[in-house]
Parts: sequence; C-alpha cells; structure tokens
Amino acid sequence: MKKLNKFLLSFGSVASLVALPTILASCADEKEKSKVDEELQKIKQEYEQKLSELKTLKTTLEEKIKKSDETNTELSEQIKKTNEKIEDLQKMLVLNKLNESEKVMYKLFSDLLNTTHGRKAGNLNNFKKELLDATTKEIKLENGKRLTTEIVEKNLLYKFGDDTNKPKENISNYGSYYAYEYLKKQIKDMGYQELDNGQITYPEYNKKQISLKKHYLSIYDAQKDKAVIDNMNENIKKDGFFTNGFLFDFKENNLKNNVGNNIVVTINPTGKAKDKNPKDFYIVSHFDSTNNVGPKGVSWGATDNATGVTVNLRLLKHFADVENRKKLAVRLHLIFVDAEELGKLGSYAFVNQFLTGENNELLKNSLGMINMDTVAGGDYMYIHSPKTSPDHEAVLPDSNLSKELRDLINKVSKDRATKLKDNEQELQIHPQYSGAYKEGETGDWSDHAPFYQIAKLPVAYVESTNFSILSKYEVYDGYAQTMNPKAWVLKDGTTIPSLKKRVLEDKKTVVYDWPDGLKKEDFAILGDIWHSDLDTLEWVNKNIGSKIYKQLDTVFETLKELLTNNLGKVENEKISYPELNKQPAIEESETNGSEENSDGHTGDGEEESSGSSEEETV
Repeated sequence: MKKLNKFLLSFGSVASLVALPTILASCADEKEKSKVDEELQKIKQEYEQKLSELKTLKTTLEEKIKKSDETNTELSEQIKKTNEKIEDLQKMLVLNKLNESEKVMYKLFSDLLNTTHGRKAGNLNNFKKELLDATTKEIKLENGKRLTTEIVEKNLLYKFGDDTNKPKENISNYGSYYAYEYLKKQIKDMGYQELDNGQITYPEYNKKQISLKKHYLSIYDAQKDKAVIDNMNENIKKDGFFTNGFLFDFKENNLKNNVGNNIVVTINPTGKAKDKNPKDFYIVSHFDSTNNVGPKGVSWGATDNATGVTVNLRLLKHFADVENRKKLAVRLHLIFVDAEELGKLGSYAFVNQFLTGENNELLKNSLGMINMDTVAGGDYMYIHSPKTSPDHEAVLPDSNLSKELRDLINKVSKDRATKLKDNEQELQIHPQYSGAYKEGETGDWSDHAPFYQIAKLPVAYVESTNFSILSKYEVYDGYAQTMNPKAWVLKDGTTIPSLKKRVLEDKKTVVYDWPDGLKKEDFAILGDIWHSDLDTLEWVNKNIGSKIYKQLDTVFETLKELLTNNLGKVENEKISYPELNKQPAIEESETNGSEENSDGHTGDGEEESSGSSEEETV
C-alpha cells in the first residue's frame, strides 16, 4: 500500500488519476481492494484540499494586481500557472470516474466551453461597436452592397483562430459568431465537407419577411435570391455542411440587421436505405447562450446549451465513419442554430427558409425533429412532447402535437436501461403535478416550437431538469433543475442546507419545497443553473462532476440506438417507418401549465414569451 500511495502522489498529471480505476480493478483480493479504496479516498481529499489552496492563492494574486498601479507581468504569469494547476486538478477529480465513452464527451464538452466561453447572439455581442452604425448597430454597408462573410469578419470583436485578435481568458462572453467559427472547424476536422466554402452572402437588409413578437426576421427572398436558395436546397441533400445565414431586428430598441448563422450538416445513409429516397430527420441544438440570473453575469452556457451541442458533435463524430451510416434509414440533418435565447430565431429562420409551402418536397419527405436543449446537468433526463391544453388548441389549431416520437425515444431508453440494469439510463416521461404540465408535456419556449407549429412535424424534446421541485414560478414545472443545495443561492451569497421533502396525499408522490421561512424574494438563484452565474465549466465540474458526462453519454447512446435501429427498416426494397403523426385528443386539463407566468427559460428580456404562437406573417 505504501508503494501505491507513493506512486500516486508522486505524479501531478491528469494521467495518474485517470489510471486509478485500472489499478483498483487489478486488486483481486477484496480486502486489499477495500484498502486501496480507502487510499484513493484520502488522495481525493488531498487533491480537493490542494484545489482549495490554489483558489485562495489565485484570489490573493488577483487582489495584488488590482492594488498595483501598473501591469505586473510576474503576478500575471503566476495567476496563469495557478489557473492551469486548478484546471488539472478539477480534470483529475472528474476523469477518474468516467469510462472511455464518457471521456470522449468530457473532451468535446470541455474543449467547446474552454474555447468559446459565453456565446451571446446579436451585433453588440459580436462586433466592434465603433464600426457599427451609431443608431441601428448594424454593420455599415456601402449603397447597394450585400453583407458577406468577408465584410462580417472585418468587424468582429474576436476572430476564432486569429492569435492577434484573441479574447482574454477573463472575458465571459466571446459571442455566438466565435462559437459558430469554432463549430465549423470541429465539423470540418471530422471530415465533413464545407459545401459553401465558408463564404456566404446574407439576406438583404431590412427585408423583414417574418414578424415575431419582439423581432423581425430577414431570410432569403424567393425571387432576388433564387440562386442562393437553389444552392442551399441542393446542399441540404448532400453529405457535408453549409451555413444558413439570416438577419434579425429588435422591435423595441431599433437594433437592426443583427447577424445570425445556422450550421446545417447532412448525413446520408450508406447501407440498404441508400438511393431509396430515405425520409429527412432533424436533430437541433442551439449554440448561443445568455446570462440573466445572478449578480455577476458570467454564465458560459454550460448546461444551456453546451450539453446539446456536445451530443450533436458526438453524433457527428460517430457518423463520420461511413460504416456507422450503414444502419441509417433516414437522411439525418444535425443543425446548430443561433439566437435561440433571443426567441428561437435560428429555428424560425431555418423552418421558414426550408420547411414551408404547400409543394415543398423537403417538408413532404420529413419524418420528425428532436430538440436538444439542456440535455444534461439536471437531476433527471426527460423526453417531452408539445403541450396539448385547450389554450394551445385555440391559438394553434394545426400544430402537430403527436406524442409518438416522444414515446418511441422513451421506449428505446427504457430498453437500454433494462439491458444495462441501470434505471438512470432512461429518458423519463415526467408525471403531472397540480398546477403544472400534463404528463410528458412541456411548453413552446425552445427550438422545437417552429417545427411543430409551422412545419407541422412530430417533435420530441430532450431536457435534463427536475419536475418534482417547486420552481421560482411556485409550481412544479421543471424550471428548477436540481435539488443540489449549491444551486440554491440566497441573496447574501450563502446556500441552503437542503430542500424540504414532502409526500403528497397519494402517499407515493414526493415533491421538494423551499425551506420553511424562505420566500422567493430571499433567493438570488432557485435551482435554475441555466442562464445563471453557475452555468460554467468550473461550477459544473465541481458540483455535478462525473454525472453530467454520464448523462451526455446516455443521451448520445439513446439517440444512436434510435437512429440506427428504430427509425426505419428496409423491407422488400422499400423503407418502412414508424407512424409518428398520430394526434392526441385535446382534453380539458386541470390547469394550462406554467407558461402564462414563465419566461420560458429565457435570457435577457429580449426573448419571446411562451404560451402562444410566435409568428405573424408580413
């Protein structure tokens, strides 16, 4: 044992702790194994103590720099080295608990967040203010010119891949365009061809074809941009990726022609379904983020929505191998959408550009859509379908409210959980609580909304949260993600010891309420990690740890199983697909859910409210 202890403590690298599970497994004798386990626990405690000391040192060094009148290179270098040691220790503590597949998720997730930080959309978050129009904050154009990638990149605050224009580590928001460039690089490095060569012309300024509650959207014009549209319609059928550019205005403050970019990746089947006109299927994750909870405004969008982006990247990595596409029976579109936090703008732009019109062949051939928004980080993983309460029927009579895709994904995940003898592998269907959503249903606040409301497609929504907790809207609606006391922050900066467990009258259902004597006004953060100061890589690793990577891997494995074995089968030279369009009866419910008093997981007050249709045509 002394030898083992000496070996482990002599290494200050990530590799030593990553190797611990192997060392532990090699101890055949149970008694010896127990001793090793005790030793590992001691080592873990020592690492945690060292982590605390390093953070204290970092704070001290930062205070010294603040008091200094001039830049202190030596102190700055010490802070840099301290940050590196902190990252290494946090990595050790998390990686030690992960299997090989989960480590892949860890790397994708960590690389994304460490490289892009926060990813807010809108011109003011992405471009140099002094180069924008003083009133409208749009990129200035010469008369008659169109906005292009070349012009956009001359105005950027930070340019990905350019060391001379790189953001500092202490900046929390790098902007959504920075993330857009990062994602394109990752996708290209996996072997996917960039079909538009990275050079696009954006829609014409001030077209405003689509009017939403708080925004106007400008997309490509059917007559003026026919060549661009034709090219995109061809590209969406080909293996590879391209950018679907759009522009948006804020109605209230006259901010015009903000730049938005969706990345559309297409993967065609290579097996029996090849050349048999496979159905089109969409998996969507938004890559922008926001911060409106907590005093610091430092959210990196770790759970919301680096988690959804990470799973989509993992799917791309898997299907980059042509062999893995042989079991596909659908033409798969993995879409990274921009500006969701401002009102699902990227999804509205995509749906209106590609999935509208009576004679739209792509729409006719489409099977369904999965929304990936905050898929890990909460206490449980859920799969939802759209809300079917009467108010929804009255506002949107033609919406596709089918539960079939939701139920199929739930079954796939449940079968996996049974096979693995691990109930935590299931993507659950949440129960109904008084005053909240009907069983398995949710609101229209995220990217699934345009797909079922406008394109009329069957949808499902993967989300990680906890429906048994009383949220800040004083209802059990899934808005509070976790019971973890560290996510329940009072206004004085302290956290609560625990939530109060309560068993309902049925003697079975358990809910969790706020501690006695505390009111909503006493809290700075009420269990909602998303959009808050907590939604960073550092907080997630420290307070959620390995669980978030296990959840990410579970979602990936579930979707992989769905796509390769459950979304179509080739029989007699034809592909048969599951029936996903069966519409539920619209019944009177006890309540209409919490949408009427909820901002719908929104960001900076610019987002669309939920509970009704967003779109009005112009």
